[in-house]
Amino acid sequence: MDLEKNLRIKGHNVHLSTTKPHRSTCHPRNGSSITINIDEPSITLKSIDTTQLTKIEKLRFIAGEIHYFRIPYMLWFDRLQRMKLGGITVVAIPIEWATHEPKNNEFHFEKNGDIFNFLNHVKELEMRALIKIGPYIDADRELGGLPAWLLFENVSSDAIWLRTNNQIFKRYYERWLRTLFREIENFTFEKGALSWHEPHTTLSSTQFENLNRVIEEILNGGTSIIYMYTGGTTFGLANGLKTLQDDGTIPIYGQDAPLNPNGNPTNQYYNLRNIIRKVAPDQSKYSIGQSQIDIELQTKYPTLEFEAFGSLLCPTIKNITALPPIINLEPKIFRELKQNGGFILYETLINFEIRDEKLLLKCTGIRDRGYVYFQEKFAGILGSRNGKILLKNLHMGDILYILVENNGRLSKGFRMNNDLKGIFKPVILTTTSGISLSAPQRFIFPKGPLLYRSVFFANSENYACRDSYLNVQSLGKGIVFLNGHILGPYWSSFGSPLSVYIPGVFINPYPRENIVIILELENAPVNNFILRFVRTPVFLG
Repeated sequence: MDLEKNLRIKGHNVHLSTTKPHRSTCHPRNGSSITINIDEPSITLKSIDTTQLTKIEKLRFIAGEIHYFRIPYMLWFDRLQRMKLGGITVVAIPIEWATHEPKNNEFHFEKNGDIFNFLNHVKELEMRALIKIGPYIDADRELGGLPAWLLFENVSSDAIWLRTNNQIFKRYYERWLRTLFREIENFTFEKGALSWHEPHTTLSSTQFENLNRVIEEILNGGTSIIYMYTGGTTFGLANGLKTLQDDGTIPIYGQDAPLNPNGNPTNQYYNLRNIIRKVAPDQSKYSIGQSQIDIELQTKYPTLEFEAFGSLLCPTIKNITALPPIINLEPKIFRELKQNGGFILYETLINFEIRDEKLLLKCTGIRDRGYVYFQEKFAGILGSRNGKILLKNLHMGDILYILVENNGRLSKGFRMNNDLKGIFKPVILTTTSGISLSAPQRFIFPKGPLLYRSVFFANSENYACRDSYLNVQSLGKGIVFLNGHILGPYWSSFGSPLSVYIPGVFINPYPRENIVIILELENAPVNNFILRFVRTPVFLG
């Protein structure tokens, strides 16, 4: 007899039928069911008999990939509609586990996690969805879309190995798949499609011409998936790293995609639309658009004046932004503290007499970047590229701070399992005898990593809040927040982009105020400063 369980998950009733496990079977040629044994309960997927497809079902699939987790949910319908006007008939979507289960057994299917709502939009536009359930999706996301809390389980024994048959890993992802299938089961149908992927990259005009010729050949041959078709932005701190030496991924994703991150069509959008008209005339029923569909961007928002209101080293700010301190003889890393991302502030009191004017601080086990301060002044950065810095005039009674930033975990490769974040090797303070190391030319921070604040209002009560970009090229490295939304990190001192995308849906209409907060890590201005909104993204050179 089946045992029935009911769970209440964030406002959604999830019904599970528990059965005894049985063997997996697969007979795709005759259309029988494919059963995936995942202990209790089992999951049954249906295959199809392709000889029974109707003429309508045999329509050519021209699919474009879109990442719902990189687009504010208020804009999903708009982006899907633009895809359809470009000739896309099938929407390819990877499902990101980390978006929906950010904490162990805590499921989110609301707002940007409302996959039910997203699929309803697809259905309303008479399009089809090709769902990539993962659980690993890559997509240049942290851990390839796997939730970071998986690394927190059985820390001492390193028992979980991601993307393997490890029993603990299987138990968690099977629970996730059961939950996901209950959310999407009303949208499923027996359909498969071939796929084609191009790497996410920036192409020259000549490369685009070559690419378009390849696309036309592929479309003439049948079904295709265009990756990426719709760009987006990695809001929050979910960037993935390609290698352990990677300095971080910029939040803009798919700038050269047919639909760029703010939804505007690029030249490639119109090129692809013309190719689809040529090779797939049967797609005329999908009302391929005939005209330009640009989004008007806004620069009329007022100039922002920022004023510093605190440092991450300030006790008042620490009490507001940080968890209670943990006192330990050895530093604990992110996974030991069960912290997904962001920062950890390590501090220690110098309780011994120092006789040398110059000392060397060494640590070869810091990931990703350790900002070192004493006397509330910046002394240098420890990390994979630099394992030692010179300290001058350090005295007994000084507090030594190391603020460690997690730039994101690996998005691929077996090293994901051992991608440690934090301080995981000894921090050594020694004399400089026999070592030549120049001191920093200046102290960047007067009082540590600073927080700045600015308030602005949309221009009038009847004014529609439109998308824009905030030019941050005068800053160094940090994070921008708008009305509680993490717009994403910037790193202007390292390279492009030099601006941060601001969706109009995140801006409060008049007369409500809009609060912008910036955490600047590398080039904190001493005085107040101004930043301006711009119409287009700013890139280096």
